[in-house]
Amino acid sequence: MLDNGKSRRFAASALAVSGALLAISAPAAGAALAGHWAGDRLAIDATPTAIHLTLDCAAGSIDAPLLPDRAGHFTARGNFNSFQPGPQRADEPVIDTAAHFTGAIKGNRMALSMARDGKPSEKFALVRGAKVKPARCL
Repeated sequence: MLDNGKSRRFAASALAVSGALLAISAPAAGAALAGHWAGDRLAIDATPTAIHLTLDCAAGSIDAPLLPDRAGHFTARGNFNSFQPGPQRADEPVIDTAAHFTGAIKGNRMALSMARDGKPSEKFALVRGAKVKPARCL
């Protein structure tokens, strides 16, 4: 049995460790997502004010900060546009399609789902700080 002083130190240490583990597993509620995330076929550059997505033959954006909740879950609306093979004409208009993004962050990993009107939802697994080179349309 621990004496009263050792018991309090043990409890304080256990509380500190559990708090550190909680901080690793989920982002702080209300804190905007920031940094570079990447995975198969997708790269995200997040700033406190916007999100830019680069995919194979496509790009997207969320023109607002991405704010995960305490459990690391998020949802956002943004835009998506596909590119055609070959050179893109400078005078050709870019046609944005509405997209709905949902996901969850746990530590340095993100599960992201992107849904567009009339298209099946696409799922991506991303890692903070990873590098990826999306394929260009050929």
